[in-house]
Amino acid sequence: MRLRLFWLAIAALYAAPVLAGLTGAGWGALVGFALIFVAFNALMERIPPEPLLAAASVAVVAALALVLLAFGWGLRALTGVERLLPLWPWLALEVGATALARFVVPPQLGREMDALIDDATRQVQDMGNEDD
Repeated sequence: MRLRLFWLAIAALYAAPVLAGLTGAGWGALVGFALIFVAFNALMERIPPEPLLAAASVAVVAALALVLLAFGWGLRALTGVERLLPLWPWLALEVGATALARFVVPPQLGREMDALIDDATRQVQDMGNEDD
């Protein structure tokens, strides 16, 4: 159940910029979505401590926000959606998705899951090396 809620939060996080672009959000929306993506990575403790890697991480999530928003703009042009909606519901959806993801999978649990996956991968590799 936890993982399903986490994936629902991630889907909402990615869908909000697309829907905002589809409903006529402008360039100003890019800043809001990029900041929420950076906040998501900071809350989930996914930003590396090294300054250059942290800057690269921020640049990647800003580019992701741009791509998702541009995808929404493209869908708007292709589908001919005429209706304009305010930006705040989409930003609120992203903030809510960030809070849900943080609540459902805290960073400590994420690190434990990563460690279990790494350990299982190492065991499988060791079993493959013993067969050689």
